[in-house]
Amino acid sequence: MRICVGSFNVFGIDEAHDVPGFLDLAFTHLPADSADLLGIGFQEVWFRSQLGALLDRLLVGRRDTQAFTRVTAHRAADSPYKCLVADLPAAGIPGIRSLELSSGLVLCVKGTVRDAFFTRFRGGFTPDSFSNKGVLSALVRSEFGTHAFLTTHFHDFSNDALGGARRNNIQALASVVRWIDDNWRAPIVLVGDFNIDARLAHLAQPSVETVLYRELITVRKAPGSFWFDVNANVHAPTPALTQNGGTRAIDHHLLSQSQGTAGHSFETFVAGSDHQLIKSSWESA
Repeated sequence: MRICVGSFNVFGIDEAHDVPGFLDLAFTHLPADSADLLGIGFQEVWFRSQLGALLDRLLVGRRDTQAFTRVTAHRAADSPYKCLVADLPAAGIPGIRSLELSSGLVLCVKGTVRDAFFTRFRGGFTPDSFSNKGVLSALVRSEFGTHAFLTTHFHDFSNDALGGARRNNIQALASVVRWIDDNWRAPIVLVGDFNIDARLAHLAQPSVETVLYRELITVRKAPGSFWFDVNANVHAPTPALTQNGGTRAIDHHLLSQSQGTAGHSFETFVAGSDHQLIKSSWESA
């Protein structure tokens, strides 16, 4: 059975961007009706108008909601998707910008959502400290089996030269993974904008990115064990770029368990944002 997941940072900080157009273009590369698509994790969906554009494309029919721990799941009678959004107050820089959906995270999945929760990151530097970035997690049962599907958005690398804020993000992620391992006991699919450059991390010359990347792919793993980074494995030794017009590979698709999987792919598509749309897939026994 082939399983596909997607992720997309829609670069929504400026409402003037054509987010509906971005989404239409994205869904030409990753059709919502694809039989093998488990779900898509979105970042920088900061405004209700952007969420509305996303829901209009995935939820057909009369809509209702379901409440989880700090999370609302939007669903519709005629759609296989559930779109999860963190329940948080608006944030932003007073007098300059208000972020109505202050985590910026939306997780759209197929199947039955058995549980979900949001974990907020702490600390950070301006302007990230004026948002509520974190990890949005869902336990999903579908025809592909049962998975913990997570999306996240780490602190911006451009104002975290020493990596302290992103290291705090990794530590928070470790707590989430520990809880999932203890309670959900399901394989984890983790996608998002990590702001940690896999390209720099794979260079011979060590850097802050090397340390952060190693900490990320060893979260809650026994010594010598790693998360399966689809990009780094498919495009070894040089992971594919995930910035649109940039030089970094900072959007990752990570699998907690790769046993029993094969035929991995990792594709990127330009879809109007400063990040590329990411699509990965694999065969699962």
